[in-house]
Amino acid sequence: MTMSPTPPPVPQGLPASPCVGICSVGSNGVCVGCLRTLDEIARWRSMGEAERGAVWRRVLAQGWQAAKPVPRGWGGGRLVPGRPAPLVRDFAPVSPRPPLFTAPPTPMSQPPQAPRARTLDQPTLDLLQQARSRGRPPLDGLSARQAREFPSWFELLFGPAPRLAVMRDVDIPGADGARLHARLYADRPDPDSLVVYLHGGGWVLGSVAGYEPYTALLAQRTGSAVLSVDYRLAPEHPFPAPLHDAQAALQYAAEQGASLLGRPMRRLVVMGDSAGAALATVAARKRATQVGLRQPDLQVLLYPVTDAGFDTPSYRDYAQGYLLSAADMRWFWGQYCPDPSLRADPDASPLRAADLSGLPPTLLFSAEFDPLRDEGERYGQRLQQAGVSCRVVRCPGVLHGFVAMARALPLAASGFDTICDGIRRHLA
Repeated sequence: MTMSPTPPPVPQGLPASPCVGICSVGSNGVCVGCLRTLDEIARWRSMGEAERGAVWRRVLAQGWQAAKPVPRGWGGGRLVPGRPAPLVRDFAPVSPRPPLFTAPPTPMSQPPQAPRARTLDQPTLDLLQQARSRGRPPLDGLSARQAREFPSWFELLFGPAPRLAVMRDVDIPGADGARLHARLYADRPDPDSLVVYLHGGGWVLGSVAGYEPYTALLAQRTGSAVLSVDYRLAPEHPFPAPLHDAQAALQYAAEQGASLLGRPMRRLVVMGDSAGAALATVAARKRATQVGLRQPDLQVLLYPVTDAGFDTPSYRDYAQGYLLSAADMRWFWGQYCPDPSLRADPDASPLRAADLSGLPPTLLFSAEFDPLRDEGERYGQRLQQAGVSCRVVRCPGVLHGFVAMARALPLAASGFDTICDGIRRHLA
């Protein structure tokens, strides 16, 4: 189908969305008509008539490309004026449409460079104000025991867990003779895939019970069983004890998956967020060196900790005021790995591993307003350079730990949708 390259006129009474009409935003946070992100749409809607007109004139001056089919998935294959998806890198690009506010994304061979948002959206600003009003002292003035007394964002925001067909406790033989508590979640009696989940919390905070509303919903939304693991926490059990527990949990799932599921296990996934993502990927890397073992079919890393350098641009840009601070991360590292000389060990800082080639296909999600964003995306680039199939997604407009906010903030909900969609596609 051939379409005229003639640019459309500036509409009278400029529309309430970047579409010539009304944007229809899918679960991935992108309009299925114009492929604009929620951030762009929200900024457009906040503009006055004169500012919208100026934006339209600039876009039209840059020229419009002929419409081409959008890759399957986003846009459903419709004929629309296309452009490369600005934050997800595994869809083939189409002819670029002049962006409303941002530069085109960098080539696929480079790490994702989504533009920094001008401002956080109002719901997120309100959440940050709520966080400030809670009056929690800085972590560097607290002991680990004191820090654990404060409620988590899951407890404050996520709400109750959904009722599932399977919710039962599991006892796992851990490292060093320890016994690990875990809990199995499944939305139906006989799923054929198992996700081993390692929670976040800087290796110091977090628990299976605290994460239950989220991990139960994850099981419901992905169709996979989820085995959530209570690994030992620092500083009582510093590096490498939590890692040893993660390895033990992955070994148990690989050996006992069929027993846990009640049928042969078709897919094994290792997943974690933040510090738990670091444990997940290191456990997967160390397992990959052992011949004859069942290997994970997929690893899913949510805003992972990958390095103890504290020196990336995102560490400087988001050092404080975005929930997780640079000072918080220094405190977490001090609890987990009090000897600074050990922090360069690839088992603590997975970005520093010499060889990542044995790791499974990877879904890696970063948060735009997060000190850990750049180190996570650099890890994704390292995986790609090592030949690992790795999809790197920067979720726009969200903070570190955004899955805890998925029932409170629209952009966090969109990011969670994207995570669940990605897992379902890989398990299909």
